[in-house]
Amino acid sequence: MSKDFESARYQDSTLAVEYADKGWMKLGKRPSYVGNFPEKEQEIIVEQAFLDYFGLPQETGQTIRLNLGNEDQDYIISGILQKENNSRMFSVIVSKAFLEAQAKGEPLYEFRFRFVGADRTDMDALKSDIAAFLARS
Repeated sequence: MSKDFESARYQDSTLAVEYADKGWMKLGKRPSYVGNFPEKEQEIIVEQAFLDYFGLPQETGQTIRLNLGNEDQDYIISGILQKENNSRMFSVIVSKAFLEAQAKGEPLYEFRFRFVGADRTDMDALKSDIAAFLARS
């Protein structure tokens, strides 16, 4: 499952803030990460490129002050996405606890699924597979 939040700013960069569970990380073919998946409200995963860009050590456990849409707060970097990035737009993955705290009555998740073989270029066949799947539901 996943949920996108409003983007945030950090100095001269933009942060794409999102919640993604381990299933979506795999299903969405997200980059691997080192460290731990965020569990507590103040734990996050950041891109390796983010740390490089700001001259921060490539270490989990460090604290960084960010405004992820809820005023400036200290966050602990629990994991680092192994992703190259030459832009100033970086991904920040928050915990389920953060998601629940920010929900304020809104739906918690977006539901996404992926068809095996969906990478193929035959869109008519893919549309047919989707229609057949929905007809069974």
